[in-house]
Amino acid sequence: MRIALIISTLMLLSISSGVRAAQGAAQFEVSVTNLTRGVNFTPLLAVSHSPALALYSLGEPASTEMAWIAEAGNTEPLYQQLQTTRDVYGMERTDGLLGPGDTVTFQLEVPVRTLWWGRFSLAAMLLPTNDSFIGLNGVRLPFKGAATYLANAYDAGSEPNDELCLNVPGPT
Repeated sequence: MRIALIISTLMLLSISSGVRAAQGAAQFEVSVTNLTRGVNFTPLLAVSHSPALALYSLGEPASTEMAWIAEAGNTEPLYQQLQTTRDVYGMERTDGLLGPGDTVTFQLEVPVRTLWWGRFSLAAMLLPTNDSFIGLNGVRLPFKGAATYLANAYDAGSEPNDELCLNVPGPT
């Protein structure tokens, strides 16, 4: 199975899967390519989950855990929160910055029984910004074949948008 994702011309995400029937799991290989000319992505948090879960809600301020990603690129608070949620089937995080033109690849395991209704979400901070993130929120996991998704960058609404360099972390 494959998923190809283009995020507002910022990121290309490709997911391919092989089913390991003996263990009842589908192994997704996820590759994310930063297609920007000057924006870095902080470490990514990828989640497979039920349709009942959402990482964020459009038009609403980000949760405290999502704000940690948007403001500091810190996936740990949301990762810890999601570990206690029954709606989460699998999670993975990447390390380091993903610079323009760079690609990161990781594995995401999903129980086969969830492939019919399973969802996929992903989030990372955009640098240089003070509280912006790139996100996918509950797109369908492909049962087979390929899928392409377009996603957007969002303002978490957790900090004033003063755009002062003093308030923007990371590389300029």
